[in-house]
Amino acid sequence: GAITVNNNFIIGGSATLYSDVYQITGNATGVFTMDNGTGLQLGNIGSGNNIQFPSNYPTANITLNSGSTVTYQSNANQTISGVPAYGNLTVATGGIKTLTGGPLTTTIQGALTINAGTFNLGTTTTTVNVGGNVAAVPGASNLIFGATVPQTMNITGDLNGAGTINLSGGGLTHRINLTGNNNSSGTFTAGSSTFDYNGVNQIARSITG
Repeated sequence: GAITVNNNFIIGGSATLYSDVYQITGNATGVFTMDNGTGLQLGNIGSGNNIQFPSNYPTANITLNSGSTVTYQSNANQTISGVPAYGNLTVATGGIKTLTGGPLTTTIQGALTINAGTFNLGTTTTTVNVGGNVAAVPGASNLIFGATVPQTMNITGDLNGAGTINLSGGGLTHRINLTGNNNSSGTFTAGSSTFDYNGVNQIARSITG
């Protein structure tokens, strides 16, 4: 059944924890830590269970090493927590994975990888900071900006992949700021939004839909 952690929760060494069936519930006083090279896989590729990030740990009590990876892989719609500062964040399998809750700014220290399905930035987050690359790998993968508030994604690495990027949500002025020098994308729907290219070896420019 469901798992309750009443103290600290640590994924150490090079372990990967598969929380593919049962939800993990934490507590407000313990800490949740993931070491370098560890993984947490949420949901099952053969199931539609909406397994979410371990709950009840406040942002200040969560430390995810920049070399750790959290994968949301339920084969249906799934909630992506905006509470932690992720190491690497991976979206896999089908359905729509929607960023929900947490502070207005979501941090991904390493890479954001969309291997399948759709990553929707949701209705509350205004800024997503990605310290590594963003890859919408197959053509069937999607990155969608929400329809409620203007949203900005700042990418320190490169943007690449054959997937679809849709910034037209709500007719709002969304923005992607690119710092990397080797950017490419598949289908791009801008609406009234803007791509800013600011790489060291690029000519700084903006492309507005």
